[in-house]
Amino acid sequence: MMAAAHTPGPWMQTCAGDWKAVNDYRASVTWTGIIGADGTVVALPVSDRPALSDPIFDANARLIAAAPEMVETLQALDAFWSEGGYNPDDVIWTDEMRAIWKRLRAAIAKATGAA
Repeated sequence: MMAAAHTPGPWMQTCAGDWKAVNDYRASVTWTGIIGADGTVVALPVSDRPALSDPIFDANARLIAAAPEMVETLQALDAFWSEGGYNPDDVIWTDEMRAIWKRLRAAIAKATGAA
């Protein structure tokens, strides 16, 4: 398994708030913090809609926070299949199973920058 080149997980969603700025225009945005296990700020997702009325904003923040565990799980499954001698060319593999493993590897490559 590759060493992570990102802030170590787990990540978690922290406080959220509203920020109003008045410069040449008025902007009101909602933000939330995603922090790593070591306290490093990983992301500050921002929405131009109030968070309390926007469940998609909160769902997106949760998805970002879950990313390290998801990548680690995909890598563990890939290693289990690869090191266990599983071969997608075996007759027991269906086209759907081959497609899933291909998607799994593409997701790992995208997350690790190998894509």
